[in-house]
Amino acid sequence: MSDTIFTTQPATAQTAPVIAAAPKPQTNQKTLQASKKKDVNGTVYLLHFSQKYHHAGHYLGFAENLENRIEEHRDGRGARLTQVIKNADIEFECVRTWDKKTRSFERQLKNRHDARSLCPTCRAERSEEKRVWKINHKNEGEN
Repeated sequence: MSDTIFTTQPATAQTAPVIAAAPKPQTNQKTLQASKKKDVNGTVYLLHFSQKYHHAGHYLGFAENLENRIEEHRDGRGARLTQVIKNADIEFECVRTWDKKTRSFERQLKNRHDARSLCPTCRAERSEEKRVWKINHKNEGEN
C-alpha cells in the first residue's frame, strides 16, 4: 500500500471501484507519555531569588513531589536556571504554591511572562515603594 490514507482498486466490468482505508498511523509512545504528563496533578511553585540573575528574579516550576524537587534545585540538579543561580551563589526561597494543578496550568502562568506579579515578596516590596513614594511626594508639597 502507498502512504496515502485511501487506495482505490480499479473497477472491472462486474464490480464497482473498491475504496479501502489504509491502516491508521500508530500513536507515538513519546506523544502518549507527554500527554499523560500534562494531565498529572502536582504542585506548581514559584521560587524568588535573593537577587536577580541578569533579567531573572524568579523560577516557576511543576513537581509531583515538591520537597524532592526543591532539594534538586538546591543541589544544582534542577532546572538550568537554578543550576546557574546556585553557581552564582544566589539564594532562593519557595514563596508560593498552587496544589493539585497540572503542567498545563504551569505553562499558562509561564506564558504570562510576569512572575513578579505572582510573587508575594515582590508585591510587598512594590507596595512599600509606593507608600514611601507617596510620603516623599506629600512632604515635597508642604515646603
